[in-house]
Amino acid sequence: MRRQLALLPLAALALAFFGAAALSAQPTCTGVNRVTWPTVNPIWDFCWTRPSQTMQPDGEGIRITEVFYRGRKVWKDGGIPVLNVKYAPGGCGGGGLCFRDWFDSERSFTCAPSPSTGYCTGTTTPVSTVCNHPGTDAGSFSGVAVVDKGTSIKLTSQAQAGWYRYIATWEFFADGRIHPGMDITAVNNSCVAFTHRHHAYWRFDFDLDGNTNNFAESIGPAVSTRVMTEKTWTDKTNERSQWRFGRVGSSTRAYVARDSKDGFADGDTFGKIDGAVLAYKSTELHDSSSGCDINIAPFVTTESVNNTDLVLWVHSETDHIGEPGGIAADCSMFGPTIKLRTAAIPADFNGDATSEVKLYQNGTWVSFQVP
Repeated sequence: MRRQLALLPLAALALAFFGAAALSAQPTCTGVNRVTWPTVNPIWDFCWTRPSQTMQPDGEGIRITEVFYRGRKVWKDGGIPVLNVKYAPGGCGGGGLCFRDWFDSERSFTCAPSPSTGYCTGTTTPVSTVCNHPGTDAGSFSGVAVVDKGTSIKLTSQAQAGWYRYIATWEFFADGRIHPGMDITAVNNSCVAFTHRHHAYWRFDFDLDGNTNNFAESIGPAVSTRVMTEKTWTDKTNERSQWRFGRVGSSTRAYVARDSKDGFADGDTFGKIDGAVLAYKSTELHDSSSGCDINIAPFVTTESVNNTDLVLWVHSETDHIGEPGGIAADCSMFGPTIKLRTAAIPADFNGDATSEVKLYQNGTWVSFQVP
């Protein structure tokens, strides 16, 4: 993909794409696209890659990299490197077939104008995917639609794997929230008549404040527990599906919560995990499976994940009940929510969950927990 250089900002939108540096703290988007939103006092500044250009062997949907929030780098990389579907016994050819799908085969949808190859603003023709006209394809745009919604900036792309249509979305809100989402549907096909379960596995590589000495905590119903070695979670009946990432010496935090509709892997041996915290390795950008189901078990060792470069895997799943006649109508959306905080009072600078800012009360200085 050619680098997008100095595309004209849209007069009606607080949105601009740049190929040259304009801010003191900013991403380096070499060979890929960059979005800065809004143009004045930017809240978000990051790089994005269209599905057809993402990591192999299977692609990642829309890949988001070098994310800066209010001038601070908060993560390095995010995408969906593993995507699969499992049919109920007897469905789609019999035997409960499983498919490992790919996420780099773009499928055209409706959006205009497109001022540059693979980029659309949706200002004259709004984004319309198969979810808007169930069971059928339409439109001539392929790539990523980047739409300013006023209080957020949303990226959308549509890919195909056989009869399935996978619509990847990333929405960045002004208050620091990020919602990476997925709409899953299909065109009309005989297999749609059989019940099946879709699985998507997000991979987030956090670099808070541009540093790799990060720590992770699992947030339970009453307490937060520091994760010390590589770990997976498979049963959330006694734990919330939430994690908090931080950095010693900084109040920057990233909170990640699975959606309540994302399902749990407990009892589902195919889904295997709900989440995993791992130490970063360049050889672990994808899973190690040679088959259909995900396999990151070889990645999970006794290696420390305290104050190091961390990666979070998050699993989402949704059921599609068989639709009579193979007439596709279902379009489920799911995905985690990320909330970023780059500065706060009370401030926890050493990562012990106790504020270094104390209150003077009844003749003494009092410490208190950081919420």
